[in-house]
Amino acid sequence: MQRKNSPTKKVYDAIIIGSGASGGMAAKELTEKGFEVLVLEAGPPIDPSRDFAMNKSSYESMYRGFGPPGWKQDEQWMQDTAGDFSRHFYVKDTEHPYTTDPGKPFLWVRARIVGGKTLHWGRLSWRFSDLDFKAATHDGFDADWPIEYKDIAPYYDKAEEWIGVSGNRDGLWWLPDGNFLPRWPSPAANRN
Repeated sequence: MQRKNSPTKKVYDAIIIGSGASGGMAAKELTEKGFEVLVLEAGPPIDPSRDFAMNKSSYESMYRGFGPPGWKQDEQWMQDTAGDFSRHFYVKDTEHPYTTDPGKPFLWVRARIVGGKTLHWGRLSWRFSDLDFKAATHDGFDADWPIEYKDIAPYYDKAEEWIGVSGNRDGLWWLPDGNFLPRWPSPAANRN
């Protein structure tokens, strides 16, 4: 029973940690079915006019898109996909270090921004194949996933239809074709 003068607390059906691809899709699916959802994110919201520099041409950057000398080695050596135009989206490894077991390296790329790493994916999102799901069979490292590509292919179809993915139909078994949009034009093609 609630006491008099006690503030009412909001109750959610689901709490999602992270607003990237997985969290965003989970929030979309749950809210469309009528669930009350709270999405928590460790980073700030974006301001496209300030934050989306990745569509610039390299000549528009003082360091031609490579960033100041040594920044990657000094600050973000594990943030493999961080570049000069997107490094502000990622954690600094000096501030958020982690370790792995000897002989078992793991590259943990961590974005801290509303939308996560999806903000600079360039509409390229490759499907995993049975080479990925059954990698342990091929290289002996870790364990195979308990699913196969055929089990998850319909979900790739659904996600690609909603988010829009660019690509080619190349017919490669290790890189399955998807429901692709036309190729994304280069930033230089949009200039006068």
